[in-house]
Amino acid sequence: MEGIMKKRKPNIEIGHYRGSRYWGVWIDSELLAVVCYRKGAEAIKSALLNRSKPKLEATKAGSFCALL
Repeated sequence: MEGIMKKRKPNIEIGHYRGSRYWGVWIDSELLAVVCYRKGAEAIKSALLNRSKPKLEATKAGSFCALL
């Protein structure tokens, strides 16, 4: 059926910058983030793959932040 779009998971890749401590996170070959640690890159990937609706959480200052 042509009119129906299938949901697909994005292609999320993690790569290490040689000779440094930095890690990159790419979605469909487009750079999303550069972080200092592999665990941070994996946390971003996990959050993107397991996200549903962003949750809002109140901070001490009374403002809100979105949680993936």
